[in-house]
Amino acid sequence: MAATTASGKGRILGMAEWGDDDLIIDVERPTPPVSAVVADWFWAGGPPDVTVIPWTWLQVPLKLRADQPMNVVEITRVNQAAALATNEASRTTNGTFPAKGTLDTIIPDDAYNYAAWLVTYYANPLLRAPVFSMPLQFRTVDEVPRILGRTVGDRFTLGPSTVRDGSGAVVVLPVPAGLPAGAQSLVISGIAHTSSVTDRVVSWTTAPLLGSAPGVEGPWFRIDSSMLDGTDQRPF
Repeated sequence: MAATTASGKGRILGMAEWGDDDLIIDVERPTPPVSAVVADWFWAGGPPDVTVIPWTWLQVPLKLRADQPMNVVEITRVNQAAALATNEASRTTNGTFPAKGTLDTIIPDDAYNYAAWLVTYYANPLLRAPVFSMPLQFRTVDEVPRILGRTVGDRFTLGPSTVRDGSGAVVVLPVPAGLPAGAQSLVISGIAHTSSVTDRVVSWTTAPLLGSAPGVEGPWFRIDSSMLDGTDQRPF
């Protein structure tokens, strides 16, 4: 069997070559500024668009919860003393929330870097919705794909909704004021479907959007993408 030289995804994974019947497909990386989505890889052109879900699509009552922060983190690396990182601003505001973990890497600095990353991005309670449920029987054929086309890891944000009044005029219903910070922008962590004779409901379990400010992702550093004096790319 002839072997194929790895490129695109295969080269990223460090594979020199593979057979024609292997599962990884040879895909050439597009040249920027052209963008392309190939399987779970997004190349060039910036992050994909965020899905906007009108808030009136959600079943009520809507439940939200804040996850416990981490502001004193101790990471132990194999054959190395534990590395400790703290976020004093978070401790002053929220109290002390310790966390511990272990790490087995070849780089000594990884333990502290990981601890510092945790106390930076998990320093404050991150808000999420345990479940967002959306009945499909009320959605049009154009709206249904916006729900069914999402997958685990996709980001979505709650947006305004539109209705028609008695005269047929379109009325915009803004997202209710007073939602806690971070409640409008979340990440899908699980998907479930419930069907019966009369309805079908899609439910998303969610994770908070990870960032240094509530509801704002990043900043992030990516090898071969970010510059020391530039703007870091976003993960979604």
